[in-house]
Amino acid sequence: MIEITIDKNIIIATVTGGLDVETSDELKSILAEKMTDKTHCILNVSKIEYMNSYGINALINFKRDYGNVCVINNKENLLVSKVIDLIGLGKFMNVFFSVDEALEKWAGLRE
Repeated sequence: MIEITIDKNIIIATVTGGLDVETSDELKSILAEKMTDKTHCILNVSKIEYMNSYGINALINFKRDYGNVCVINNKENLLVSKVIDLIGLGKFMNVFFSVDEALEKWAGLRE
């Protein structure tokens, strides 16, 4: 399931359940509709229970395609933490531990 919240020019997409081909395609469709060059996106994957290769590729592709994207993962979600570490996601994308932390970091970007 994907829940979308918009805070000025920041889209917060919270994914629950799993990040697989179905949810990745749904998220891609949502972002294609809502993202602009002035929009930023916070992908909150801290509540997912599983992620397959489609989900991993989706995270990488969202950053490549839209640029202004960061990922949220709390320290308790070991699945996502291990994947983020394994693929080195933190080297080319901001990874925060909470939506509030990301919003604070991007406070100057909100219009």
